[in-house]
Amino acid sequence: MIPVNTTQMHPSTLIALLLVAAVSVLNADVGADVDEGICQWRGSAPVCIGECETEEHKVKEAATAAEAVPYQATFGKECWYGKKYYCCQRNVTADADADLNRVETRFANLNN
Repeated sequence: MIPVNTTQMHPSTLIALLLVAAVSVLNADVGADVDEGICQWRGSAPVCIGECETEEHKVKEAATAAEAVPYQATFGKECWYGKKYYCCQRNVTADADADLNRVETRFANLNN
């Protein structure tokens, strides 16, 4: 890790670094959810009609594996029509979304 002297850093730069760190942590958490089977692609090729279950939250939508990054490993066959939805259980992604929204709001307030 590179040492950073935060005592001489402009406050907006420090907030930007914190935002990047928070997003990295949140993205790592979502990746872990994939391994645990909490998230999955919904919609079957070749005609994909993606739809999340009631207890799920849509994280991403895609028609091809190239569009599905960073969740392309479990994407499966590409859609000829429509899109698949990458859905996660609501309790996992809702918490991550709420954390990200709080960080973004704080960052926006510091820049005003």
